Amino acid sequence: MTGDADRKAVFAAAMSIAAQGRWRDCRLSDIATEANIALTELERIYGDSNGVLNAFSHYLDDQVRATLDDAIADPDIPLRERLLETLLARFEAMHLYRPGIAGILRLLPTSPALGLGGLNALHTSMQAELTVADASPNGLSGQLRTKGLVMIFLDALPVWIKDDSDDLSATARRLDERLRQAEWIIKTAGLDRPESC
Repeated sequence: MTGDADRKAVFAAAMSIAAQGRWRDCRLSDIATEANIALTELERIYGDSNGVLNAFSHYLDDQVRATLDDAIADPDIPLRERLLETLLARFEAMHLYRPGIAGILRLLPTSPALGLGGLNALHTSMQAELTVADASPNGLSGQLRTKGLVMIFLDALPVWIKDDSDDLSATARRLDERLRQAEWIIKTAGLDRPESC
């Protein structure tokens, strides 16, 4: 594989297979054929089809970082607004692959292993989102932020699947609602105070 173009071809192939409802029985050889890339190369880099999904999640993390400028970490901007922007950037990065992501989501109720792997990858991605927004994912408060962001993202996911607006307005509204609720809970519980040493 020579670089970003090949990597995108692999992800496009994987998402095409998922969109066709073929992910449950998908093998790395199917992705290699669809992407027109040697199987030995995919085995060396990804190991198996689950490795492709993990790499795809990291690719989306990279897209979010590349999309947002340094202003997203401005402490004068409320954290809720910063997180809203980072989450929307992720949904926008996912947009090209929506049919494939929808195909994988349909498998989750009958595929616990796939769901667990996806949840672990999402946990890592939400930590990355917090870091981009200059909100530490470390410590007790960071763990709570990460878990809360995972739940907010999952809550907005079905809305995004059906959101055909150019600006993802329905998705943005749902995210804003949930982030405001989380903000209220955090303030009410006093979790917004600095942690003691």
